[in-house]
Amino acid sequence: RSSRVGGRVFSKLDTFSDAVAPAWVFGSDAGFRCFAAHPGRVRRADTALIAFPRMTREQYEQDGFIEIVPDLVVEVVSPSN
Repeated sequence: RSSRVGGRVFSKLDTFSDAVAPAWVFGSDAGFRCFAAHPGRVRRADTALIAFPRMTREQYEQDGFIEIVPDLVVEVVSPSN
């Protein structure tokens, strides 16, 4: 159930970003390394969004972890959490 909720949130944010506020929308497989004091720490969200002005296409197309703090992070709590 939590996976379905995360997918629906992703879909709605992606639709919103296409229509209203252009942004990169990421699913649960994206990893974020955005802690300057802890370069080895990586976090994954169920869905995350970074506004276009904060992330270039070149940065988006790079392999590896994203090193920009997202503008929006969504974490879906499952019954086992």
